Amino acid sequence: MKKVISSTLLSAFVFPGLGQLNNRQYVKGGIMVAIVLLSLIGFFIKLYQDVVRVLSLTHQTEITSDLITQLTIQVQQENAALIQKLIVFLLIIWIYGIIDAFIYGSKIDREKINIPM
Repeated sequence: MKKVISSTLLSAFVFPGLGQLNNRQYVKGGIMVAIVLLSLIGFFIKLYQDVVRVLSLTHQTEITSDLITQLTIQVQQENAALIQKLIVFLLIIWIYGIIDAFIYGSKIDREKINIPM
């Protein structure tokens, strides 16, 4: 499979930065993967802290569907701006990764054609 296709598909449908790793751009791909993973880990840590905080304020010992609904709404409202910023940030990285993988994969494929065998 051509690099332009495989790299673009990896970045688009598997994980941002994998296309760069497939193109042997190890530093760029590693940085992209790390940024996405660290962003998601940081977000889930924040989300966990908020859930624990809200649960401690309710003083309920039994988890019911109503409690889960209330918890979801409250945490979502408190983090709406953060969620929007994270989505935009990850979309930018994702789109950049797709375009970069396509451009660099095309360059690799063109160089393979021009090399005499």
